[in-house]
Amino acid sequence: MGNSDSKSKFRESVYKLSNEEVSSRHLDFWDKLWKIPTTAEEIFTLIQPDDIRMLRQKQQANLSTMLTQAISQLHQIVDTPLPKYYPQAVNCIRVLTRTMPFILEDRSDDYVQQLLWGKLPAEEGAQEENEETCLAERLIDATMGLLFLPDFTVSAPAYKAFREQKSPGSKVYPSLLWYSGVGYPDATAAHAVQYDKNRKEVLKLLLTCFSGILYHTADSCDQSTDRFLAYATREDSLFAPTLFYSLVNVTLLYDPVGWGVPYAGSLVVDERETLVDISVQVLLVLLDFGKPAEEKDGVFTCTNKFRELLSSIHREEDFNLIFNGLAKLLNNYHQSMNTIFPNSIKQIKCHQELLVLLWKMLDENKKFLLYTLKRADMNKLVVPLLFLMYEGRKEPSKVGMIHICTFILLLLSGERDFAVNLNKPFDLKLPLDLPPFNGNHADLLIVCLHKVIVNGFEKLNSVYNCFLTIISNISPYIKKLNMVSSVRLLRLFKLFSQPRYLFDNEANHHLVFFLLDTFNNIIQYQYEGNEQMIYAMVQNKDLFHKLNALTMPVTQATPRSTSTGDDDHESVPSVVPLVALNDIPSSESTEEAPEPTSAKSAISRPAIPASIVGGRFVPTESWIQSWKKKLPLNTSLRLLQYLVPQLEDACELAGGSLDETSMLQFLRSTTMVGLLPVPHAIVIRKYQTNQFTNLWFTTFTWGVIFLRNQAFPLFDGSSITLFTINVL
Repeated sequence: MGNSDSKSKFRESVYKLSNEEVSSRHLDFWDKLWKIPTTAEEIFTLIQPDDIRMLRQKQQANLSTMLTQAISQLHQIVDTPLPKYYPQAVNCIRVLTRTMPFILEDRSDDYVQQLLWGKLPAEEGAQEENEETCLAERLIDATMGLLFLPDFTVSAPAYKAFREQKSPGSKVYPSLLWYSGVGYPDATAAHAVQYDKNRKEVLKLLLTCFSGILYHTADSCDQSTDRFLAYATREDSLFAPTLFYSLVNVTLLYDPVGWGVPYAGSLVVDERETLVDISVQVLLVLLDFGKPAEEKDGVFTCTNKFRELLSSIHREEDFNLIFNGLAKLLNNYHQSMNTIFPNSIKQIKCHQELLVLLWKMLDENKKFLLYTLKRADMNKLVVPLLFLMYEGRKEPSKVGMIHICTFILLLLSGERDFAVNLNKPFDLKLPLDLPPFNGNHADLLIVCLHKVIVNGFEKLNSVYNCFLTIISNISPYIKKLNMVSSVRLLRLFKLFSQPRYLFDNEANHHLVFFLLDTFNNIIQYQYEGNEQMIYAMVQNKDLFHKLNALTMPVTQATPRSTSTGDDDHESVPSVVPLVALNDIPSSESTEEAPEPTSAKSAISRPAIPASIVGGRFVPTESWIQSWKKKLPLNTSLRLLQYLVPQLEDACELAGGSLDETSMLQFLRSTTMVGLLPVPHAIVIRKYQTNQFTNLWFTTFTWGVIFLRNQAFPLFDGSSITLFTINVL
C-alpha cells in the first residue's frame, strides 16, 4: 500500500462493511475497495478475524456482495485476461485468501453453506448449460484459471498455444506447465520472478478454500465430504492434470544449492523456495482427498484426478527424476548442518511435507516402489530418514515427523530388496553423536532406532512395535552386523525382557517376540558372517535363560519411569501400538521349512486377559503362560547350549581366557548345520492400511500446513478442532 492515507481508506472500508449495510448498487464504494493498492502483509494487518466474523454474523448481505463481486471479477479477468486489471485481481485474491478460513470455520452456519453452494440468481448465474451455478464452483474455476493466466502466471505465447490446443475434458497442456520435468521433460516453460510471486498468491487462496477440514474434530472428520476438494479434483477438471505436473515439477526439481556459491541463500531472496513450500502443501491436500486409485487392465480410475495421475506415472525416467528430487531435498537437511563454513548451505524448511509426498509415492504407485527397491540407490532415502528420527527424538514437536519416517521404513521393510540394499557399506559422516563404527546401513538403522527408543521422547512408545518390526523384517537378509549394533540389539532385549517391563502392560511382551524373531532369523539364515552378533548373544546368555524361566513375581513392581537418557540405566514407557501389521510368510523360506498354519503369527493373537485393578494393569499366571509358551526361544537356547561349552573349553585350552578377537575367530570357524531346529519360514510383517492411519496422515499434513503458515497466519488456531495446538 503506497502510503498511510490509502491504509486508512482501506481500513475505513473494512470497518464500514462490518458495521453498516452497504448496498450492492453502491458502485463507488465497491470499486474503490478493489482498487486501493495493497500488499499481502497489509491485508493481514488491516482485516482482522473478528471483522470477518462480524460480517458473517451481522452483515450477511455485505458478505454476499463482497464474495460475489470478488469472484465475479476474477472470473471476468480469467475470461478476458488484460494485464491492466491484474493489480485489481491480486487485491481480490488477497482479500479472499484472508477471509475464506473464517467464513468456513463455522460448519453449522446454514447461511454460509447456502451462499457458497446455493444456486445463483439468474442474472448472476451462468447462462450456458455447462457453466457453474454456485459461488464455490465459480471460485475454484476462477482460481484454477488464474494459475495459468497470460503474463500473470504463464507467458503470453504459452497461453496462446493453450488456446489453440484447448478441447473439452481434462488433459495436460504442456505449453502451460510451470516447469519441465516429470511427464514432460521437453516442455518449454518461461520463468519469471513475478510469475512465481503471483503463483504463490493464487495457491494460498486455493489452500484456504480447502481448509474446511480444520474445523472438524478428528472423530467426525471425513474429508471425502469436502465439496471444494471434490469439485477441484473431479475427473473433468480442465486444469487439474496441468496443475498436478506443475506442482510436482516445481517441488522436485528445486535445487536449494543453486550455483553452489556459499551463503548465496543469505544474500538473495529465493522466491522459488517459498513457491516450493506452498506448492507441495497444495499438492498434498489434493492428493489426500478421497480414496486411492484402482487399477484394472492397466488403467487407473479414481474419483480424485490427482490421485489417479499420481498412480499412473510409469516411465522409468520419471521415476528417476522423482527419486533423485526427493533424495536431494531430504538429504539437504543434514548436509546443510555438515559444512566446512557454518550455514553456508541453505536448509530447506519443507522436509516434513516432502516426507508425506514420499509416502504417497511409495504407497500409491507400486511401480515407483519397485523402482526404488530394485533400480535406485535406496539408501539415499534411508540415511535422511534415520537422521531426522535421531536428530528429532527428544523434541515433542517432532513426534509426528518421527512417526512418518517410521511408517516409510516399515513400508519398505516389507520388501526383501530393502533389506538386501542395507548390506551396502555406510561411510558418510553425519552431524550426529553416533558411536564410531565401520559397518553397513543395517548397522546405522539399528543404532539409530536403539537411540530413539532409549533416549527419545516418551510419546514415541506408540511406534516401538514398528521399530522392532522393521529390524525383524530385515534380519533374515542382513549378512553382517558389527559389534556396535549387535550390542545394542542385546541391550534392547535386556530392556524389554525384564519382568518389571513385561508385567507393566499387557502388550509389552510383544516386543520380546520381535527381538527373538530377529535373533532366530540371523541364526537360521545368516549365521555365517554374523559372528559378532552371536558373540553378543553368548555374552548375554543369562537373559535368554531368565526369560525361559520367567514366572509370576511374588510382589508386583512399580510402573516403569520414562527414559532418563542414560544408556547404563535404560528405561522406557510401555508400548501403545499405533498401526496394524500383517504377518506374511515369505517365499524366501527354505524348502524344508514348515508352512505356518495361519498368516497371523503367535504375537498377533490376543493373550488371555489379565486383570485391571484401580486402573492399573495386574498380570496373572494364566496371562503369563498364555504367551510365554509361544516364545520362539528354542533356536537361541539350542545355539547357546552348543556354543557356550565349546567356548569354555577353548578358554581352558588357551590358558584360562580368550580375547575378543580370538573368540570371534573361533565363532567364525564353527558351524550350526544339523544342530538347530528345522529352519522356520521367514515371516514378514507388512504395513496394513487402515482408516486410523489415513486420518493420522490427514491430521499431520494439516498440522504442518498450519505451523508453516504463521508468518502471516492463514488460520486462527483458537478455532481449529482437527488437532490440539500446544504452545511450548
